Amino acid sequence: QLRERSQTAGHHEGMPSDEELALTEVTEFQKSKDNVLEESKKIFEDVRADCCDIRKILLKFQERKEKFPDSYCDAYIGFCLPKLLNPLVRVQLINWSPLEQNSTDLKEMPWFRAVEGFSDAKKSPESKRDDDPDEEVLPRVIEKTILPKITAFIKNVWDPLSTSQTESLTQLCDNVFEKQVLSRRHCSQAKQNLINTVVLRMKQSVEEDVFIPLYPKSTVEDKSSACSKLQGSWFWSAVEVKKKHRSCL
Repeated sequence: QLRERSQTAGHHEGMPSDEELALTEVTEFQKSKDNVLEESKKIFEDVRADCCDIRKILLKFQERKEKFPDSYCDAYIGFCLPKLLNPLVRVQLINWSPLEQNSTDLKEMPWFRAVEGFSDAKKSPESKRDDDPDEEVLPRVIEKTILPKITAFIKNVWDPLSTSQTESLTQLCDNVFEKQVLSRRHCSQAKQNLINTVVLRMKQSVEEDVFIPLYPKSTVEDKSSACSKLQGSWFWSAVEVKKKHRSCL
């Protein structure tokens, strides 16, 4: 994944910055990505169109709910839908790279708009119930499908020293936890797993990326010496790690 080169006024000699991958690595990655996307088109090739379209599927449930509201609720459909929609949502997430700054916003994805519209649909006037479990379908889909996906990116892809990746991750978590109502729910296991993974990766970055070698004062006073440059590089690397960690808190 490409990292943007940041040349800001606060940059110091030896401070790590996002570097670009070699052209061969970019080409190889893009080739593998294109192959995966091409193969993903075959996942539902033997499935009827109306059985793999989230909007059409939810429309059928909505019609059932309007005709038989009480029996619909008694069947706990709202609790089953997230599991039913899981593979359909995951297919739409195959090309999703949340750590990229130009990544598609969740709210712009077809599955999100379809589920959001279903969850926001007005309750049938014939229903005798005060609550509507379908209001929780979107939060549950996010909890069961999106949070594990983000957690996997944090564990396997996120580079805590990357400015662009850390900013994207921070913004994404802010949207999921605050703007998408999960912040008002209890701390689910999926959410806790995500938080624990962030903390673990930050600890690993400290253990692996922070080390300040000590040299005699006479050696490092010469700013052009190899020892001085090495010490400066590790020092500003430690500063950068601390900055990234603070932005995630």
